[in-house]
Amino acid sequence: MILTTLLATAAVLAPPAPMVCPIMGSPVSATSKSFDDYAGVRFTYCCAGCDAKFAADPAKSIAKMTEKKWVGGKSLFDPVNGSRVYEAKAKGFSDYKGVRFFFENAANKTKFDAKPAQYGELPKQESLVCPVSEEKIGGYALASNFKDFQGVRYYLCCGGCIEPFNKDTAKFAAMVKKSVKAPAIANPSKNEGGHPEKIHGTP
Repeated sequence: MILTTLLATAAVLAPPAPMVCPIMGSPVSATSKSFDDYAGVRFTYCCAGCDAKFAADPAKSIAKMTEKKWVGGKSLFDPVNGSRVYEAKAKGFSDYKGVRFFFENAANKTKFDAKPAQYGELPKQESLVCPVSEEKIGGYALASNFKDFQGVRYYLCCGGCIEPFNKDTAKFAAMVKKSVKAPAIANPSKNEGGHPEKIHGTP
């Protein structure tokens, strides 16, 4: 009984897997400015040259991380409700297929842990043009939310666009159908539209 309790306590207190470079598997600094955002996830590199290798085939790099059980990406959004989430304010996290997902509240973590495949798969198609305002969003980190509809992940520019999109999703999705494409690297940029933010996770 005592041994079981000790083992359970050790499991709870086990440190999280270290964040690593998606190419080399080497540890990365939490403050590193060498990163790329892809499919709503931030991947940070250990050294020069890794960015070009990742950009050449992000999906292949993510598959490699999954195979090797590396954790090399941090999701910029709560995967359950789609809200932009900041690591410093998150109420827990879970690792799935190479990505560390953060949660806005404990209930969302519970939902994710019960069905990680439902919430943790990265999108195959997406739009970085807000379907309500039709504003181009200059990078995933500048979106306020995402909403999935018929296999496409739509990023929204601000909180005010969520309610209209939810009320008439098909109508608004059709307005930006030409912007739907496979995920690609999309880092924050004030020059491409969207709203400026501080890069390293503070609102």
